[in-house]
Amino acid sequence: MKTRKYLFFVNADYCYAIYRPLQQKILQRGEQVAWFFAPDLKPKLDDYEPHLSSAQAVFDFAPDVMFIAGNWFPYYLPGIKVMVFHGFAINKRSEQAVQLSGHFRLRGWFDLYCTHSEIDTQRFKELNDGTYKVYKTGWPKFDTLYQKKQASLHVDCIAKPSARIPCLFYASTFSPSLTSSEVLFEEIRRIIQSEKWQVIATLHPKTPAETQHKYRSLKATNYQFLETNDDLYDGMLKSDVMLCDTSTIMYEYLFFDKPLVTFNTKNPGDFAINVTDVNALEATLCKALIRDTATRNAQQNRCKDLHGYLDDGSSQRVIEAVDSFIQQGLLETLKPKKLNMLRKLKVRQKMNYWRL
Repeated sequence: MKTRKYLFFVNADYCYAIYRPLQQKILQRGEQVAWFFAPDLKPKLDDYEPHLSSAQAVFDFAPDVMFIAGNWFPYYLPGIKVMVFHGFAINKRSEQAVQLSGHFRLRGWFDLYCTHSEIDTQRFKELNDGTYKVYKTGWPKFDTLYQKKQASLHVDCIAKPSARIPCLFYASTFSPSLTSSEVLFEEIRRIIQSEKWQVIATLHPKTPAETQHKYRSLKATNYQFLETNDDLYDGMLKSDVMLCDTSTIMYEYLFFDKPLVTFNTKNPGDFAINVTDVNALEATLCKALIRDTATRNAQQNRCKDLHGYLDDGSSQRVIEAVDSFIQQGLLETLKPKKLNMLRKLKVRQKMNYWRL
């Protein structure tokens, strides 16, 4: 059987954590991988991870499969186009409007959708216009989460002595109408300076550079700033409570079975405590540390809706879905996709690629 080649297309730093569990499984099979980046990104790869620096290099590599985590990619490159998503089926502006969210917007480019849960699987099947196939696989990024959770049960350094100060994990989205990063900066700094908390912070990669600089510039022995391509799950493991706004990362945090506090979120729910007054923030964080059964049960139910598997097998299922798609010759059964000329022109402009 032919050894397959797989391409990972990266258009944001969050792609690394999604692709690397897939890469590990592919390499274990003795197959080939390569990485290709949008022009505005500087690759942050390990020595063993092959980087293709041009479209021509991709054509020469001739991938059989291209994995995509974002909403756009260089459609003109070879390979079956597989969407693995960069987050859950959440509408940041209204939980009730989730079925109208960008997560379910059919862009007419993907051949295979690898979905996370029964809910989004059924939704994509309902929307199917015959131009793609759907496999419920789970999210590759969560392989790392479940592995770290399991390992933490047996590692003494993760165990937290009751005498130590609590650890806060703060994360924020980037949209001006949704982010809390500027509004809460002075309060986060005050909490750090009080030395009553350990604080770990991270910001969305699209956060304005000046805001990112402010958080990076904070210096204290009880403070750590994590870049988007750092291991955020290690930070979540070390923490006792998360503070967030409307970033979808808060839903990932729920799977660690820890309390969640949101600030002026657009998606309130019984799985978190929402606070609207900066002056009440620290007291709310302290309150959240005392777990209540109702909130914890709500978190567990939310997790069941978001992800259909409680294991580290999602990457394997994605690869098996690709195997099935290829072995059954399903690409040839798909209906022709829409031309989408305007979107294609925009992608070519982003990639600065104009060859036919």
